Amino acid sequence: MPTITIANAKGGVGKTTTAIYLAAAAVADGYTAEVLDLDPQASALDWAAGAAEAGAPFPFKVYAAEGHELAHREPRADFTIIDTPPIIPNVIDAAVDAADYVILVTTPEPASTRQAWKLAPHLRHREYAVLFVNGEAGRRLLEETRAAFAEFPLFPGYIPRREAIKRSNGLGIIEKPGLFGYTDVWRHLVPTQTERTTP
Repeated sequence: MPTITIANAKGGVGKTTTAIYLAAAAVADGYTAEVLDLDPQASALDWAAGAAEAGAPFPFKVYAAEGHELAHREPRADFTIIDTPPIIPNVIDAAVDAADYVILVTTPEPASTRQAWKLAPHLRHREYAVLFVNGEAGRRLLEETRAAFAEFPLFPGYIPRREAIKRSNGLGIIEKPGLFGYTDVWRHLVPTQTERTTP
């Protein structure tokens, strides 16, 4: 079953949000999904626990995992989505090596894009693309950042700023049409990934 790793060595760029909302998009499309939380801060696990306590449990499981377990772990769903930690290179490397596809998440801010630039050359042995999140239409910074990444594979468009998710304090998944653009990200992935499940 396909494994998708969400990566960037910098924290706070939207990796966990991307993992959670991509899993939600997979479930909405009729697949089963699981999220593996490799971050010692356990943001995805905390989000899942908070959603369950609020009476809005995720429609998929979130598991704690360690990088060294990934090579031998049996998947428990149609799609496994790995949420990586910042700064811990060996764990990020293990998650990339375990992946069929890597989403390199970055915001159009210099600190985030620098880390994405550093990580991108280490992804060339996997299929991957750069996903821009927290973008604002018409802003020069977003346009300049996309241009700077022109040599890399890019997802079309971008994920806009998601203040509603911040205001929700990470409780549940906001069922906005299109899941803030993550449905489009999922649909971009599905043809590539479902080919792998065909006998």
